[in-house]
Amino acid sequence: MIKKLLVVVTLAFLSLGGLTACKSTLPGSGNTGSVSSVRQKLEDLPEPTFESLEVYTHDLSARGVGMLVAKYPDTKVPLRMFADSALSLLEKQQLSMIDLIGLSNSLDNIQNGRVKLYLDIAWTILELNGVIRRDDLQANLTVREQRLVIALCQGIHLGTDPAAARDAVLNSFGPRYGPEKK
Repeated sequence: MIKKLLVVVTLAFLSLGGLTACKSTLPGSGNTGSVSSVRQKLEDLPEPTFESLEVYTHDLSARGVGMLVAKYPDTKVPLRMFADSALSLLEKQQLSMIDLIGLSNSLDNIQNGRVKLYLDIAWTILELNGVIRRDDLQANLTVREQRLVIALCQGIHLGTDPAAARDAVLNSFGPRYGPEKK
């Protein structure tokens, strides 16, 4: 199942054409023009395509956290607390890159950084779309960038739910994530 998801996400990235443009936005590249280009491409995506990206981020983070909690049950409470506190912040105010790096560091403190191993694909979606970058710390997140971070955190929250409840959401048909489901 995870291999199928990885293939779907890879194909989605290739179809969006963002994979090649995003290679130059890695930390330390010093190429802020590329960062602006990637941010603009994210803003230019048609809404249905962006919503698909949002759903992938949500679902992959929920599945990853679900696997982490199954393997390390002691991560459930800290991850739930992280998701709740992050969402209360994300849904009320605009975050800066410094805030986002702070959230990233908070995740690193849970299970000695193991969390990001399980969030690998969802986290990569954020990095490839220029949402997480360390070369532009003063930038505020755009609405779409913030929506992707919210999707990640809502996925983390869902991932801490019992397996039956989580699977009921992830295996449902029709709209299951987005403004109408918040």
